[in-house]
Amino acid sequence: MSDNIPEWLRPYCKQDAYTPTEEDIESLEPQSRKEMLLKYAALNSGGEEEDKYAAFKARVDGSLTEVTAEMLQGITKICNYAFFEFLILTSIEIPNSVTSIGGYAFSGCSSLTSITIPNSVTSIGSSVFYSCSRLTSVTVKATTPPTLGSNVFSNIYTSLVIYVPAESVDAYKAATNWSTYADKIQAIPSD
Repeated sequence: MSDNIPEWLRPYCKQDAYTPTEEDIESLEPQSRKEMLLKYAALNSGGEEEDKYAAFKARVDGSLTEVTAEMLQGITKICNYAFFEFLILTSIEIPNSVTSIGGYAFSGCSSLTSITIPNSVTSIGSSVFYSCSRLTSVTVKATTPPTLGSNVFSNIYTSLVIYVPAESVDAYKAATNWSTYADKIQAIPSD
């Protein structure tokens, strides 16, 4: 198991084949409960885990409107489908510890309007922002374009702008799969 997973979270990780029980969740204070469930989703959700994911989503009760970097502290990968169709999620802060974002991780987050991807991210899976219908800006801080899956920004009906470091605009426009969105790629505005 990865050493970067906090000790208190280890019993809840997929690698140990353990799913938090209702008793485990109910025994925590509301904020701790939400943080534990978020980390569980970030570490464990995915296509083969659909039943567990559905249970996780139901436990959050549709009340999750934002995900802060503190909530995901120590996470290195946001797994496939981690926040799939969290319809009222408006804000996500990805911590610098994250190096990859799995496929469909934020797909269907129809209230999400903007997101910043830190320079630590080197890989972005397929359809990560598929059907994020209100997404207007994505800021990617990496100077080297992360590996990008297919259809990452598909089915978005806004005037999406993808901001990247000024010195990297041409590299992004030429990179595999990024080139599909070349007309949307601009330099990060200077302060």
